[in-house]
Amino acid sequence: MAFEGRRIAISSIDEAWAFLSEWPGGLHTEMAHVAGIALTRAEVGRISTAEARQAFLDFCIDAEILVRPPS
Repeated sequence: MAFEGRRIAISSIDEAWAFLSEWPGGLHTEMAHVAGIALTRAEVGRISTAEARQAFLDFCIDAEILVRPPS
């Protein structure tokens, strides 16, 4: 996943789960929890991979792993 020149190597839902589980604070932040829910829904086919990717991207921005450019 790339965003504004920074990359996070996540190529599967399992890797996204691993990243969240290793993140300091784990799933205890609101956006990490939302990302976890999206990953679960994508695993069972209730939402698209694109929707799960967006939720994970939102988590990364919220956690300041990636920074959204000023608008």
